Amino acid sequence: MSRTSRFCLFSLASLSLWVGCSRTPFPQPAPQLEAVANLRKGGEGAAVATEAAATGTGWGTIVGKLAFEGDAPAPRMLPTGGKDPTACHPEGVLDDSLVVDSGSKGIKNIVIYARKVGRVNEEYEATAVEPVVFDQKNCQFLSHVVALRTSQPLDIKNSDPVAHNTSITPPADKGTNPLLPAGKEESFKFGRQQNVPVPVTCSIHPWMKSYILPRENPYFAVTDAQGAFKIDKLPAGEEIDFQVWHERGNGSQGALVIPGLTDGQGRFKKKLEPDQELDLGAVNVPAGNFKLN
Repeated sequence: MSRTSRFCLFSLASLSLWVGCSRTPFPQPAPQLEAVANLRKGGEGAAVATEAAATGTGWGTIVGKLAFEGDAPAPRMLPTGGKDPTACHPEGVLDDSLVVDSGSKGIKNIVIYARKVGRVNEEYEATAVEPVVFDQKNCQFLSHVVALRTSQPLDIKNSDPVAHNTSITPPADKGTNPLLPAGKEESFKFGRQQNVPVPVTCSIHPWMKSYILPRENPYFAVTDAQGAFKIDKLPAGEEIDFQVWHERGNGSQGALVIPGLTDGQGRFKKKLEPDQELDLGAVNVPAGNFKLN
């Protein structure tokens, strides 16, 4: 046998030995099941879905009033086309997408909520499963913006003499679209929290529209007719990131940017002391920060 042949046989034997010793596959990274679950749960990833680390002691309150700066647009009417005149207003219904008080200029239906918290005051347990009524009358949703906890059932009612359907389609969650005859009702529960209020519509009466924000914790508020809000029993001693939203806010997905209060995403941070009531005072929101057309 030539030297070349002997070298080739030796090389093949060495290769076979190496392959035989390498049958065990290289270790693969373990699937990060918890991280994947968190990403699916929160609309903005795990940072939103996961609660903040618990820090501090005691509880505080934040209050404020949001007012329209400049000349508020005149209220407009939405045509009903004469449909179901016994229940709906033939002359049209008031557009609730931007409601400004004529005297105080307070802005109604602005949502303020804590994006994540480390602790929840135990007093909120008393209302953790309390139903929230969502009614419709005169072919309008009586509550234009609603916030509730995911643990709270939504009691959808129809107080009209005609049928309505109530279509709720939350992203990455089960929805509902019950057809409710006159005087009927149905209960619904959200399966997960959302970071943006979910639209509610009625295809029978297409001018009807409302918004519902489900959250895992109870730290949220919707401004009243004078633009006032209050969020009580917030965990003190930790920095809390708040989100501000309005149906016609000109930020991403309705984020309401307020000069001197929020950043470009409609967010602001505050850290409360135990037993503190932090009053933001009267905060003006320029007309240009709303989509007015």
